[in-house]
Order: sequence, then C-alpha cells, then structure tokens
Amino acid sequence: MNHDPYAPFRPLAGGVTYTPFTIRSYSKTELALRYFPQAQPDSARHMLMRYIDACHGLPDRLGQLGYRKSQRMFTSGQVRAIVEALDEP
Repeated sequence: MNHDPYAPFRPLAGGVTYTPFTIRSYSKTELALRYFPQAQPDSARHMLMRYIDACHGLPDRLGQLGYRKSQRMFTSGQVRAIVEALDEP
C-alpha cells in the first residue's frame, strides 16, 4: 500500500495522473486500468484476471465473497481481497 503522503502530488511517468485509490465497487475494466494504466482496456482486464488466477488463494477467496467469472463488477469486499493479495494499484 502507498503510505507516502506526497504521492498524490508527484507526477508519474508518461504523463499519468495519480488518483488516490479507494476501496469501493469497480468494474473489472476500471480496476484493471488502475493496475495497468498504459494498456488498452481489454488487455488490462485480461492481464488483471491472469494475475488474479495466478495469485495463490485469491480465486478461492473471491469465490467465498460471491465472485463469479461472469460478473462485470467487483464488490468493495472483492476489491479489498484483490488489493490485499496484489497490493494497491
């Protein structure tokens, strides 16, 4: 997690604007673009799902939280589990 109080004011490479991350519901694509801001939306979503599938225990934890592959949105609880496993985007 990012604990740097000055992070929101620091410019990022490639002209990307930093927006503080909050735990809330996100569409799969929206969350994926937080992790992979330079990627195309479909590519970002596919990469995020591959990371989730490869992260030991995360698919099971998401299943416990009601996640189904067909859903388009992650609940705030599912987002929290993803961030705990992959760190904050």
